[in-house]
Amino acid sequence: MSRSKIKANLRAADRRRRRRPAEKPNTDQAATPPQARRDLDSVDVAGLIVEAILSANQKRTPLRDSVVFGTLRSLARQSVPEQAAAKQLYDQVQAFLAKRDVGLPATVAAAKELSGIAQGHMGSDSPDGFVQYLAFISG
Repeated sequence: MSRSKIKANLRAADRRRRRRPAEKPNTDQAATPPQARRDLDSVDVAGLIVEAILSANQKRTPLRDSVVFGTLRSLARQSVPEQAAAKQLYDQVQAFLAKRDVGLPATVAAAKELSGIAQGHMGSDSPDGFVQYLAFISG
């Protein structure tokens, strides 16, 4: 192909590109402003759960690891705990997350993550070792 023929083909392709209508934005992405989308994506749900647990810990007698673990397990399973103290903490955490519009999948994932961490930090020597660990990492 000659050089002039290649240039002519490129000019024709440029004209076709200019005539194309601009791409339409995705409707579901366009509904939410970009800053709000980034804010929703960057929410640390595990951190919110820890914050809710620690705020409940300050309001009443110190929480035991078994209560916190039962609450986390119930959040991961989306079931209400049977133990009264765990149920009370569960309700407080759910209310805390509801105020911040945290979705169910994010709550379940964060609760599973924290449950795994809790199993590694629970011990018979300290009944509130995991709660102290949460206070340490958040402070």
